[in-house]
Amino acid sequence: MPDSVKEYLAKTQKLSNDLTELISANSELSKQAADNPSLINDKDWQQKIVLTLVGMGVASREMKSIRPVPEQTRTLNKKLRKLADKVYLTADEYSKGLTTGRASHLHAAARAMAEITPLANDAKDEVERINSHYE
Repeated sequence: MPDSVKEYLAKTQKLSNDLTELISANSELSKQAADNPSLINDKDWQQKIVLTLVGMGVASREMKSIRPVPEQTRTLNKKLRKLADKVYLTADEYSKGLTTGRASHLHAAARAMAEITPLANDAKDEVERINSHYE
């Protein structure tokens, strides 16, 4: 496997791991709030959820900015950009929902979140395809 491909895959793997942790933390906090709606007014809960949302936004922007993109990873890059867009949309809509109290933003965030797993699985399949090409 060319070094440029290894470097690209290493960068995307780190960001993918970061996103997975942030999304998991966000999901857990959201579940806590669903089970106990008074948490939405809890400063500690608010701080934690904001940190996950900011982290999701930052990581998604970083994912889209990875350069160079080796020829062998262009399809993966397109898939990761779609994933990053969906993660950013989720975080943005969730933030708007918390800020405005409008359920429409929270529903939009939930719809976007539901699309993340299939996109992530699609990207994972592409990584496996790339790796198998060099075995």
